[in-house]
Amino acid sequence: MLLMLVSTVVDFVCGKRIVAGRAEGKDPRLWVWVSCCLNLGLLGYFKYANFGVETLNALLAQGGFHEVAWTKVVLPVGISFYTFQTLSYTIDVYRGQAEPVKSFMDFMCYVAMFPQLVAGPIVRYNTIAEQLHTRTHTVGKFYRGVLALQAGLVKKLLIADVLAELA
Repeated sequence: MLLMLVSTVVDFVCGKRIVAGRAEGKDPRLWVWVSCCLNLGLLGYFKYANFGVETLNALLAQGGFHEVAWTKVVLPVGISFYTFQTLSYTIDVYRGQAEPVKSFMDFMCYVAMFPQLVAGPIVRYNTIAEQLHTRTHTVGKFYRGVLALQAGLVKKLLIADVLAELA
């Protein structure tokens, strides 16, 4: 959760700085690089650190050296999805294909949209920006959302789990 928040804050700021830099006549590529390096660095670390240390330890063991002590890194759920989501925002803003989001909450909604966060597909920011800007909040919509969530949970527990055992 903290990683997603850090990535979201960094890309929100990068999007703002890209536009501000252009307005000031500066090259905004630095902010694209900041976004890419941070996001891909985090993704690379969490996906490949264990593999890298295991490979290094295998080589050290063959050379007669002591292995590196290592605590395995746990891969955060959805890290690939939200990494590429936030990157797509920064790149879309840089290319001029999307306006930077005005509200941090709108951007958080885009990044943390739970159903697609864990199952995909990765949604480009410019395809969903309008929906984020025009959404409205009402008690009725919240209630319908809760009912839909409950119905989905019931279907999963009473139908999908039962059928999975039979298969």
